[in-house]
Amino acid sequence: MQRKLVSIALIAVLLCLSLGSIIACTSTTTYTLTMASTAGGTVTPALGTHTYAAGTIVSLTANPGTGYQFDNWTGDTATIPDDEDPTTTITMNADYSITANFAQRQYDLIVTSTDGGEVTAPTEGTHTYDGGEVVNLVATPDTDYHFVSWTGDVADIEDAYNATTTITMNDDYSVTANFGFDMAFVDEVPDTNQPPTQTLLSTQADPTNFCAPIAMANVLEYWDDVMSHANAQDVTAGLPPETVAEYLGWFMDTNNNGDPDRANAGSKGTNWLDITPGTIEYVRWDATHNYPASPPPPAPALPAGKLGYDWGVIHTCDTDYNVTLNLFKSEIDSGRPLVVTFDYWNPVDKSIAVVDPETGETISVFVWGGLTYDSLPPAPPEHWTYSDVGHAVTGVGYKLAWDPDGAGPIPLADWVIVHDNWSTTPENVAIPWVNWMCLYLVTP
Repeated sequence: MQRKLVSIALIAVLLCLSLGSIIACTSTTTYTLTMASTAGGTVTPALGTHTYAAGTIVSLTANPGTGYQFDNWTGDTATIPDDEDPTTTITMNADYSITANFAQRQYDLIVTSTDGGEVTAPTEGTHTYDGGEVVNLVATPDTDYHFVSWTGDVADIEDAYNATTTITMNDDYSVTANFGFDMAFVDEVPDTNQPPTQTLLSTQADPTNFCAPIAMANVLEYWDDVMSHANAQDVTAGLPPETVAEYLGWFMDTNNNGDPDRANAGSKGTNWLDITPGTIEYVRWDATHNYPASPPPPAPALPAGKLGYDWGVIHTCDTDYNVTLNLFKSEIDSGRPLVVTFDYWNPVDKSIAVVDPETGETISVFVWGGLTYDSLPPAPPEHWTYSDVGHAVTGVGYKLAWDPDGAGPIPLADWVIVHDNWSTTPENVAIPWVNWMCLYLVTP
């Protein structure tokens, strides 16, 4: 019996050799894997039927497309370790057919706005959208306001500076429509109040009526400390504006206690003619460019680190309403605060305040006391002539043809926004553009 089995085995070997094929001599079991998927993604291995040797461990990957997520594998999943894992394996112990299932993802869009308007599409609140959906955004400003920009999750907003735009929902997003008050405004100009510090002998003699030096000190501090302008570095020597105003007061001969070359001639306050040359001389004053005609201020004289520059400072006292207002507008539109003098200053608070959402500034509405809103005063208190002095403020903005209370009794008027220098008034005072006297245009 043993000799017979050996003969049969030998015959089988000789048969394989004569056929010349390894396939005829071996036997390998294979299985098929059929891949499918729902809409919204791709799979690896690719869709279709693939053949593997028995026992092969095949890597599976489900790749969701934009706006979709992987849910699970379904079908012949017995040998898949985790049918909810998009990256897993399957062991080929039989013929299998599996499907990768994708679902459209949904995202939340939270929409808000600042004061001054609202979002009218898709309205404010929380909205849910399918992934990849393009959503219309519309921001609608209130009267006297304008749209500024969309902020927040703006990467998928088509144009963040357009009130009407779109956002593509590829994630959860929160966006805000920002509005601003319809005005021209130079932000961050200091608002210094009287009195000045009293470090100079000339100021100690009389620290009152320092409105012109204080108003101009705001402008100098703006260019030096706020804007860091190349032609203004250390023009204020790091001093507080109340102290800068002391030096300006000497050069302007405020209260007739300063530079004898000025035109004040014994008057209180500051003569309108002295503001321009006094500013020019102070700005130019340093260790190299000392004041040329008269001695510098008494001790302490030149502040440590004070640098001098040649600035353009001009004044105009044109009495034409539109010509003067247009000059004021031109300076503000160019981002340059300026000094304005009025021949009458008795503002009355109308208890109307507007907050600008863009800058956070509050604009307080005042009218001329004892007068109708647009009339010239009949020589009331605080009234000066061009040959004497006037009340000086720092001009920082304007709003034209404005009815602040929306329904009268204040009719439409042109308003300028100024920093007064009394602690009894708010920072930003809106006052009708009448009773002006002179403008002082400053260019560093």
